[in-house]
Amino acid sequence: MSRLPVPLSGGPARALLRRATGEDLPALVAMLADDPLGRAREYAEGDLAPYRRAFALIDADPAQLLVVAAARADVVAMLQLSFLPGLSRRGAVRVEVEGVRVRKDHRGSGRGRRCCGGRSGRRGTGAVLSCS
Repeated sequence: MSRLPVPLSGGPARALLRRATGEDLPALVAMLADDPLGRAREYAEGDLAPYRRAFALIDADPAQLLVVAAARADVVAMLQLSFLPGLSRRGAVRVEVEGVRVRKDHRGSGRGRRCCGGRSGRRGTGAVLSCS
């Protein structure tokens, strides 16, 4: 169903957009915890069990896609795509982009913007990309 992985062009290091795996979880939680909002609510050090449960739910849901940008073997960015069916626009499926995070040493490179550039992995299926 998904057309991942795909190369992510531009930026200081070549990267590949791919579906996140459970092995990526520590890096994902670290990115969530390393921003102004996440510092107060996320816990990169310690028990990852709540994040593992959430990851399993997201990964099992065909309407959700957790995507990472990997440069070499390092996860440097992430985003979550939620596919929302609707009646408007003749039954169009909207794609909501959320949870976009870029690792601190890659911020300012435009990587987050390029991750949101329509590379949902389902482009061409009639989905409408909605970045919020």
